[in-house]
Amino acid sequence: MKTDKKLLEQMIESLRKMQGMKVEWGFFDDEYSDPRGVSKVSEVAQLVEDGHPNGGIFEGTTTPERPFFKSATSSKENQRAVSALIKKNQRKVLQGKMTPKQKLEEVGELLVRQLQDSIENFAGAPSEATIAMREKRGESSSDVLIETGTLWTSVEYQLKEVK
Repeated sequence: MKTDKKLLEQMIESLRKMQGMKVEWGFFDDEYSDPRGVSKVSEVAQLVEDGHPNGGIFEGTTTPERPFFKSATSSKENQRAVSALIKKNQRKVLQGKMTPKQKLEEVGELLVRQLQDSIENFAGAPSEATIAMREKRGESSSDVLIETGTLWTSVEYQLKEVK
C-alpha cells in the first residue's frame, strides 16, 4: 500500500488542532426577563432543572424539578447520535474533507438540537406560577418548559480552547 506522505502529515496536523479544542453547550449569560423579574437564562435553567421549593429567583413560587438537561444528556439515543456523528466526521477530517473546527461545530449543533428537543418535549405539568401567568394573559397552553421561548432560543454551543 502506497502512502501519501503529504496527506498523512495533513491528517496528523488536523488531529493536533482538534486536540486543543472542545465543545461546550448550554446557556451563556443571556438575560431572562418576565413579569416576575430579570435574571440570567443560565440561572433560570438551573432553577428549572433542579426545582426549588420557594421559587429561587422568583420568590413566592414553587418550581418543580424538571431535569431537561439530564434527560438530554443521559438519553442513550442522543449519546449514540453524538458518537455516530463524531465517528463520521472524524473520517472526513482524516480524509481532508472537513476541518477539525467544522467537525466540532456540527457536534455542537447536534447537542443544541438535542437540548432544545428535551425542553420542547419535556413531559410533566407546568408550574403553578406558569399556569397563573398564562391564565392572566388568557392563554391555556399546556407546554411545560416553553413560556416565553427564551430558554429554548438561548441554547447555544461554543468552541473553546483546552488549556
